[in-house]
Amino acid sequence: MFYDCNAMLKYTRTQCYGDDEMTEYLWSKIEKKKARKIFNEALLKEYDLIIKRVRDLANAAASPQDIWEINSYLKDSLKDIDRKYDYRYSRIIDVFGKLLAEGMISKSDLEGLSADKVKDIENFADVIKSLIMRSSP
Repeated sequence: MFYDCNAMLKYTRTQCYGDDEMTEYLWSKIEKKKARKIFNEALLKEYDLIIKRVRDLANAAASPQDIWEINSYLKDSLKDIDRKYDYRYSRIIDVFGKLLAEGMISKSDLEGLSADKVKDIENFADVIKSLIMRSSP
């Protein structure tokens, strides 16, 4: 299911942090390495899902129209990845919150980050999940 988390960002940021301001975090070298590892592993997992889906679509292709559907899927996937994966330290808490809400990372993946960062990631994920549930039919 596709949802535009960026459109919900101001609302979720207000619910998670109490205001619309960016929360500034200090990142230790160890946390930076851990964050990069979490980010890269989630991105690779996302790519693996796209590859699997493209293979399934290609195997089921029976007409030229099916090729264009694969092309459309790839374009949409690229846009989704570009929107979702932003490795700026000012955004990574939100990115990890989205990934946690989607199940692309787990709470155990966050071990090694400071407690305040993990708490904000989990809060952001909870708000996103509740918004998704409210918007589902």
